[in-house]
Amino acid sequence: MQGCHAMRAIEAAARPSGVLVIPIATRKKRTTMARVPSVRVRFTDGTSMDLPENDSVQVVTAGPEAAPQEGWQPIGTGDGPAQFAKVLKARAAALKQGQRVVTLRGVLLVEGARRL
Repeated sequence: MQGCHAMRAIEAAARPSGVLVIPIATRKKRTTMARVPSVRVRFTDGTSMDLPENDSVQVVTAGPEAAPQEGWQPIGTGDGPAQFAKVLKARAAALKQGQRVVTLRGVLLVEGARRL
């Protein structure tokens, strides 16, 4: 039954001059997003986070403490008492072992970071 339909389609495609024109299926070009280089950061609590290399993260350089000092900003998730620390913005690719990073889970200690 399907062969019959195919023949009708071929006959319909034929021109009056007797030349058969068979359309060529066009293939759509596949478009994908460019892959962004990433960094996997492992923390001492056993968790890890994958970040784009150029993402900025907050690295704690002093603190955290309960009392604010000059140049310090509030950090934390809101689960406990307010904490304040001096933070520095850095690229995720620049993270090293021993640095403390502000995350949604609080301040976590970096165990290691490697490029994916």
